[in-house]
Parts: sequence; structure tokens; C-alpha cells
Amino acid sequence: LVPASVGSPSRPSPSPALAASLMKSQPVFGTSDDASSALHGTHVAGIIAAATDDGQGTAGVDWNCRLLIVRALGVEHGSGVDSDIADAIRWAAGLHVDGVPDNATPADVINMSFGGAGLSRTMEDAVHDALDAGAIVVAAAGNTAADAKGDSPAGIDGVITVGAVDQTGRIAPYSSFGSVVALMAPGGSPDTDSAGVPMGVLSTIELPGAGFSYTYYADRKSTRLN
Repeated sequence: LVPASVGSPSRPSPSPALAASLMKSQPVFGTSDDASSALHGTHVAGIIAAATDDGQGTAGVDWNCRLLIVRALGVEHGSGVDSDIADAIRWAAGLHVDGVPDNATPADVINMSFGGAGLSRTMEDAVHDALDAGAIVVAAAGNTAADAKGDSPAGIDGVITVGAVDQTGRIAPYSSFGSVVALMAPGGSPDTDSAGVPMGVLSTIELPGAGFSYTYYADRKSTRLN
């Protein structure tokens, strides 16, 4: 699950670095149109599966994996409702959701690089259904520099919750934390180091008017890249 599609609904062409990894299904749960952002979702997808040995950009963690992209959030800065996210979680896990064709290729791992304050029973029930179906569910800890136990999906039982470290390996100043955090991973920073080198995470992105490219992307207030 990603908070933005890898291509827009009417122009679903992915970043060339992701084309080989994408599976055909790309359902939309909630509101979406051509104004939809392809920033965060495309960037997270590149971290996971960007092609390697092509002389450009960067390599994903597993460029041989297959990506099942499910749009779960809307066009207003990544916002949406828990019921749409719950439908997307169940569909990704291979469970039936009314109104869309069944998913014939259930995801082994469901990644959710988003979250919000408060425990959501709607999202919790969907996560537990996905776990019962055999999926592994991973979520970002959050960007609030606070205990993530009261957030969703980070604080939901059974979720593998991931916090962020900076370039020195220390917990990033914005990263949420607490007993629910199981792993730490590079989170990036919107700043530059003393030599002027960006400290964000290099990955695929689609910039308005510029098409698909690679860039360093990180924002303490709105972005989780784990």
C-alpha cells in the first residue's frame, strides 16, 4: 500500500526504473484523479524495487520483487479515510472486497508508509484479517518524535513498526519511538551536510512538469520513507 499511485489513474505509466517490478493490478480505494500526487508513493516504491545495473539513479532493496500497488489515500496531501485503507489492506491480502475484482496475487508483505494519531478499530480489524490471511504487515512509526503506541497503523498489534535513523545511525530527531517499534531504518533529512550533500533518501520520483527522475526526498513533517 502506498499513499500515492505510481502513475495517475488515466496515465498509469510507471517510472522506467519500476516498470519491470509492477504487477498489473492497481485498484483505487477512495477519491483519485489526475491531480493525484506521484511523489511519496513512487519514492517508496523505488526504495523497495528500483532496477539496478542500468547506469542511472539508485537500486532498490530488492529489484527482483514484484510490486502490487494499491492506492488507498486521496489527492489532498495524502489524506483519506480509515475505511478505504481497510478495504485496501484486505484486498492486498487476497480477501474479498465488495465492488472490485478479487486479487488473484495476494501480497506477501503489505507496506504502509503513512499513519496518524489515534488507534483505529477499522484499520485494526483489517490488519488482523490480513495477518490471518498470511500477510506480513509493515508500517512507519511516524514523524512526531513521540511514542507511536497510540497511532495507526504503527500501534496496531501484529504490525512490524519501523522508526528512522539519521546518517550517523542515531535515531532521527523527527522519528516516533517506543515499545511498538521493532526495527530502525534510514529515514533521511531535508537538510544538507557540511559539504552541501543532500541527506535525504535517493529514489525514484515524478516531479510535476518534469516527468520521472531520481531525487533526494525527505520532509520531517510529512514523509516516512521506511
